[in-house]
Amino acid sequence: MWLASAHHLLRWRNGRMAAVLPPENAGSAVVTLMASDGNHGVLAMHEGHGLFRHDGTQWHGIGIGALRALHATALLRARDGAVWIGYPANALTRWDGTARRDFSAHEGLNVGTVTALADSAAGLLVAGESGLALLHEGRFHPLRASRPELLHGITGIVETARGELWLNGVRGVVRIERDALRRALANRDEPLSLRLFDFDDGLPGVAQQAPISSSAELARDGRIWFATNQGLAVIDPHNLHSNPIAPPVTVRALAANRRQYGAIAGMRLPKGTSDLRIDYTALSLSMPERVQLRYRLSGVDRHWQDAGNRRQAFYTNLGPGDYRFQVIAANDSGVWNEQGATLGFSIEPRFTQTWWFSALCVLVGAGLLFALYLLRLRQIAEGVHVRLEERHQERERIARELHDTLLQGIQGLVLRFQAIANRLPQEDPTRTAMEQALDRADDVIAEGRDRVSDLRASMTTTPDLAEAFGRLGVELAESHPAGFQVLVEGRLPVIDPVVRDEIYWIGHEVLTNAFRHAKASSIEVEISAAKESLSFRFRDDGRGIGQNVAPGTTEKSGHWGLRGIRERAQGIGAELGLWSREAVGTEVELVVPMKAIGMKPRSMGWFALMASAWRR
Repeated sequence: MWLASAHHLLRWRNGRMAAVLPPENAGSAVVTLMASDGNHGVLAMHEGHGLFRHDGTQWHGIGIGALRALHATALLRARDGAVWIGYPANALTRWDGTARRDFSAHEGLNVGTVTALADSAAGLLVAGESGLALLHEGRFHPLRASRPELLHGITGIVETARGELWLNGVRGVVRIERDALRRALANRDEPLSLRLFDFDDGLPGVAQQAPISSSAELARDGRIWFATNQGLAVIDPHNLHSNPIAPPVTVRALAANRRQYGAIAGMRLPKGTSDLRIDYTALSLSMPERVQLRYRLSGVDRHWQDAGNRRQAFYTNLGPGDYRFQVIAANDSGVWNEQGATLGFSIEPRFTQTWWFSALCVLVGAGLLFALYLLRLRQIAEGVHVRLEERHQERERIARELHDTLLQGIQGLVLRFQAIANRLPQEDPTRTAMEQALDRADDVIAEGRDRVSDLRASMTTTPDLAEAFGRLGVELAESHPAGFQVLVEGRLPVIDPVVRDEIYWIGHEVLTNAFRHAKASSIEVEISAAKESLSFRFRDDGRGIGQNVAPGTTEKSGHWGLRGIRERAQGIGAELGLWSREAVGTEVELVVPMKAIGMKPRSMGWFALMASAWRR
C-alpha cells in the first residue's frame, strides 16, 4: 500500500510502514497524483518536477521535459503501457514511452477539468467536472444521461469483470450496465440507463473531490471501495438488492383554464382551451422518491419527456384537436412499466379555428384577388382605349393634313392644267395627251380620297369583327356589286383592342382588293374559333391576282397592299397564307393564336367573360 501525506511518500509492506525518499531532482516537491504502474510499483506526479516511477527500489523519470509538470488533475497507466495525464480546460496527454500526443476540444473532448480516467473494454473513459466522454476511433464522444447531473464531478471509475461501470461522483455512486453502454454507443441520441446509490442506500457523503488517486478501487474479492468526504464505503456488486416489481402508473386529473376535471377518457374540453396541467403518479412503497417518470403528448411531443420524480405535466398554446397523453415509470431499481397509463381527450375549436372558417378565408382571399385582377384588367383596358383614341386622333390629323394640303394642291394643279388644255384646239395632239394625263390625275385624287377616308375609319364603334366586316362589305358592294356574306363558326372570344384593330385593317385591305379588282361575283368571310387559335378566311371567285407580279412575292410592282397586311400579321404574331389561281379566285387565311389576342384557350373562356361583364 502506498500513501502520500503533505510532504512524504509512505509505503506499507509486510506489516511495516516506511518512508520513501523523493527523487534526487524533485527535492521536497509535493506529490499531487499517484497511480499504479501495473506491477508492484507506483507512478507519482511531483508538482513542478514531472512524472516519476518507483519500481520498489529506485525512482525513474518518465517523459521529463516532454510532459507538463504543473496542474495535472488525473493520472492513469493503461493496459497497453501508455500513460494518460489529465489537465484543466479539456486537456489530455498520452505518453507511450517515446512520443507525446495531446487531445483537446478539437477531438471532441468537452468535460471541463479532467477528474478521472479509466481504461475500459469499450475504450478510454474520461470524466470531468461537467460530464463523461469515451474515446472511440481517435475522437471523444459524450455520453448522455436522462439526468445529466449524475455524471458531473466524477473522481473515480471502476469496471467490473462483468463489464459494469461504477462511477463515484458528487451525486453519489452511479452504476452503468454493460448493455446500456453498448446501446448508447450504437445510438448517440439514446441516454444511458443509470442506477444511483446515495445516502438512502447508506452511502456516507459524496465523492472526494481533487483526490491524489482514483476515489474508486476494485478489490481482489470483487467488492468496490469508494472514498467520500465522510470516509470510506464499500459495496458488493454481486449482492445487490433489486426491486423486480414495475410500479403501477395512473393519471389522476386534468386541469384547464383554472378548472379541475377528472381523468375521464374521451373528455371534450371547452372552446378556447390552450393551457392545461395533467396530474399523474406511480406507486412504489419501498423508495417512492426514486421513482422516475416519463411522459409525452401525441401531436406535441416527438420524444419522451424525462420528468424525474415530478408528478405533473404542463402544456401551453394547445390548438383544437384530439390528444393522447401517455406516462410510464421506473422503480428504484430501474425496472420500467412500459405500458404505463394513457388519457385521451379533445379540445373543441372556436369559430375561427374550424376548417370551414379557413376555407371561407381562402375563398374571400381568392375573391379579393379576383376583384383586384378584374380591376387591373379594367385599368389595362382603359389604358388601351386611351392609346387607341390617341392613335385614331393622330390618323385623323394625318388625314386632314393630306386632304387640306396634298389633295387640295393636286386638285388645284389639275384645274390649272385643265384650263391650259382648254385653250388648245380640239385636234391638237398635245391637248389629247394632256386630257389623258388629267384623267389619270383624277383617278389618283379619287384613290387618295379613299385612303383619307380609310384613315378616318374607326373600329371603336363596335368590338364585333363579324359585324364590322359585314358593314364594310355592304359599303363596298354599293360601288362594286358582288354577292357577299360573313360566316361565323363557334363563339368568338373577347379580343385585345389593339390586336382587333390590326385584324380589321388586314381584312379591310383584302376585301377592298376583292371588290375593286377581282371582278368577283361572290365574296365571303369565314371566321372560326378553335381551342388554340382564331382563323379568318377571305374568299372570292374572281380573276385571281394575275401574272404581273414580282417572282416569289404574289404582289404587283408598285402596289404595297399585300406587304402591308404581312407586316401587320407579323406584328401581332399571326400566320398569313394566300392561294390564288387565275380565273378561279383568291383565298387569304389569317390564323391568330389565342395567346396573341390576349386570351387563354377556350377552356378558360368563362374567366374572360366575367372580366368583360365587370368592364361593362
